[in-house]
Amino acid sequence: MSVAIYRIRKNKISKKTGQLIPTPGAGLRLANKLNADVWTSKTNPSSIDDKTVVINYGRSLSPDWIEKFNTVSGKILNSTEAVSLAVDKRKTLKILELNNIPCLIWTTVRSQANNWLDAGFKVIARLTAKGKMGNGIVLVNPGEVLPDAELYTSFYEKTHEFRVHVFKGKVIDYVQKKKMGSEKLSKYGLSEANDIIRNHKRGWVFARHGIYNNEYIKTLAINAVESLGLDFAAVDILAKIDNDLHEVVHAVVCEVNSAPGMSDKNTFNAYTNAFNKYIESVNQVNEGII
Repeated sequence: MSVAIYRIRKNKISKKTGQLIPTPGAGLRLANKLNADVWTSKTNPSSIDDKTVVINYGRSLSPDWIEKFNTVSGKILNSTEAVSLAVDKRKTLKILELNNIPCLIWTTVRSQANNWLDAGFKVIARLTAKGKMGNGIVLVNPGEVLPDAELYTSFYEKTHEFRVHVFKGKVIDYVQKKKMGSEKLSKYGLSEANDIIRNHKRGWVFARHGIYNNEYIKTLAINAVESLGLDFAAVDILAKIDNDLHEVVHAVVCEVNSAPGMSDKNTFNAYTNAFNKYIESVNQVNEGII
């Protein structure tokens, strides 16, 4: 049985040898942990059969080997077609809407977004619909000029933000975004956390302790992943929570990430455990054990 991670080829030149070497990243870390090969779109595998398992880490490009892979009924986690829906936020939001899954109010029409501004609502202009880590996001307030963008979303007034990691219909990790403490903010050269773009560079961290743990949030994430046809993903969910009643007043899916960050060891271990169990189950089926 063979296992491979399908990822973008990222190389750098070694200062010692002058040769190209793979850059570190979640895909490479997974490959090392799972004792798996690393494939790119141009890889020419020596052998592919029904015992081959490929973990697609965020690649929407159909590789050269995919036709042969499908012919022999190999197992792939996250098809390139499903990943393409997650990569483009316009496609993601459209699919979520069609499946009646609460998501951000959105449009690709600038005049519609201007109507929101005229009505007194803030707008998030996403200069690229395939942006990562908050890149290309512009907050536009009523009265300000709306830039040309690939996607506009009505600003969601949240009280909490969650990231829910899902694998095969089950939640394997659940974290809540919280502001860094003053000491950590200072360490990163920040005076305060950015309330609009909530990521590590802007003063936010993922927390597991003292967080709001809610089954509805988890179900929302599971439904979002399944609607896109993904086997695994991380779902960012924005929520309005009544702190007195400890109830979710409203929640929406913000985005679905098919190449989830795994810098946190708990998240990384959750995925490697899930992948190992899946690989073992496939192996048992192939050997006729189950």
